[in-house]
Amino acid sequence: MKTDSKVSLPLLGILLVAVIGLALYLAGYVLAHFGIPGASIWIYVALALVPVCFLVLLDFSR
Repeated sequence: MKTDSKVSLPLLGILLVAVIGLALYLAGYVLAHFGIPGASIWIYVALALVPVCFLVLLDFSR
């Protein structure tokens, strides 16, 4: 059985990845709204990075 510290660290990592992904997505959305070229790259990075990091964290949290 896992202790509290072994459970809380992966959950903290998952939360951190979710917050970083949301920040990247919102940054891309705001930059695209103001017409800055290349802003959609931030949205694609967020959409690709977050699920991959989430799956990696879930795999290492076992």
